[in-house]
Formats: sequence, structure tokens, C-alpha cells
Amino acid sequence: MSKIVLVHGIAQSRKSADTLQPRWANAVIGGVRNAGHGQQADQLREEQLCPQPSIRVAFYGDLFRSPGAQGGATPEPGSTATDDLEERLAQAWLTEAARRASDPKDMRLAQLACAQLQPSAGQQGARSLTRSAVGYLANIRGFAPVGFAFAKAFVENSLREVSSYFTEPSLREAAQERVLNEIDDSTRLVIAHSLGTVVAFEALHRSEHPVALVTIGSPLALKNVIYDRLVPQPPTIPTCVTAWADFVDKNDLVAVHNDLRGDFPPKPGNPDVLASTVWVDNAAQPHDHQAYLTDPRVGQVVVAALQL
Repeated sequence: MSKIVLVHGIAQSRKSADTLQPRWANAVIGGVRNAGHGQQADQLREEQLCPQPSIRVAFYGDLFRSPGAQGGATPEPGSTATDDLEERLAQAWLTEAARRASDPKDMRLAQLACAQLQPSAGQQGARSLTRSAVGYLANIRGFAPVGFAFAKAFVENSLREVSSYFTEPSLREAAQERVLNEIDDSTRLVIAHSLGTVVAFEALHRSEHPVALVTIGSPLALKNVIYDRLVPQPPTIPTCVTAWADFVDKNDLVAVHNDLRGDFPPKPGNPDVLASTVWVDNAAQPHDHQAYLTDPRVGQVVVAALQL
């Protein structure tokens, strides 16, 4: 198996482990090099050429792909529970944008949306509100860096993936199994991004292999939407985690801007291995996994976890 297991986030259903692994591995190695550890970066790059590379992606994005679906298509309506969760998540993202969007125009737009969109009654009402919220979100820079049409599809699919994960038990189980299948005694570090932090967190509660954990752009602490649906409840640091570092960009609207230490205590009798959240600056791509992974502080954590 691998020293490092990478767990991707939302909107990867049209990708594969083979397409993601080179980009993610290169970003991790780049972060190590940016941290001033050129020799260790070279070592990791050489190990990637081995039959059993040091860095592998636990891919679960295909679980969200509907048979016959076309890329960018609007997801089919789901159950009442799914629609309700999508509505809650869309409202939560708008609330975050209204509170802390860096662009004043984005903040005003989000504030207007929050004032106009009220919680709905019934499944049809939930879908209508969600469609309206998607339109607002797709015009906010954090969600629309490359144009409205792309952002609208991104937001729609992201909402559907998060809600599907929490409302479809078989999908949830399968996603966690993808992570657990990549972890064994040789694994030293799990790095997870976005929705992948949720999948990894729940999977690690089922693992006995000691690993360090890095979360980037994580929505784990999003109350009333994600945090309250995590397993186990109340959420605690997985017993197998020997160290946990969390990184958040100040403009990442998908992530929650709270120090996770207040929401994820250790289990009774276990050490508190969760460090204070580290704030990073990913410039124009606040939720981009490559921007997170190439940050020198993330690279330093990688070196420490692998004891390179």
C-alpha cells in the first residue's frame, strides 16, 4: 500500500483515480519542496515511479455518477430528505458568503439572497428555493471563478453529492470503503479535501491503523447541515489519528471558518492530537486542492508525518 492516501472532494464524478493521482501527488510533492525539503521531495517523486507508489488517491467520485448521465447535466430530483438537505446546504453557503465574502459585491448579493430566500414547506418548495439559491451562488466569486454556466453546474452537482452522501446509506458505506481499502500498516498520512474530509473522518473511525490526518477546505464543522449528521455523535477525534492538522483559506466559502478544536474533542482517555486551524491564502482559487497542497505549511506537516 501507500505512505500517503489522498481523499478528493466534491465534483469529481467525471474523473478517475488515474486522472487525479498524478495531479494530487505532484501537488503534495510540490508542497514538500516549497517547505524547503528538496531532497525529500525528490525521494517522494522517485517512489511514485515504483510499482507501489508512496502516494495514492482513494477515489469514490464514480459512486455519484448516474448511468447514462452526461457531464454537467442537472442532477435528477431526489427524495424529500435529499432535497431538504440540499436546501439547508445552499442556505448555509449563502449565509457564509453574506458574512465573510471578500468581494463587497459578492457580500451584498449573498445578503440580498438571504433576505429574499425563506425556508420552504414541502419538497417542491425546497427544490424551488434551492434553484434560486444556486443562481445566486453561481454569481459569487468563490463559486464562479470561470463563468456562470460552469459555476451553476458545479454548485448543483456539489449540493447533490453532499446530500446523496448523507441520505444514501449504501453510497456512504461504499465511499468509506474506498478509503479504508487504501489504508494499511504502511500508511502514515491521510490528506482529505472538501467532502473528502467527511468521508475520511467517518472512515477513520472504523480503522485501527495509526495515521496522521490533514484536512483542507473542510466543511466538517458546518452546523445543522454536516456536523450534526456525522457518525459518531457527538463527533470526536478518531482513535487511530495520531496528529490532525486543519488548513482553511480565509475566502473558502465551502469550508467552515471555525477552529475545529472546539467541535472535535478526543475520546475520554485519549490525547488531544488536533492542532489549531491554520489559515492560508490561496489567492484567486480559495477552495482549490492544489493551492492548499502546495502551501509550505502543508508540506511541512507531510514531512513530519512521514519522518522524512
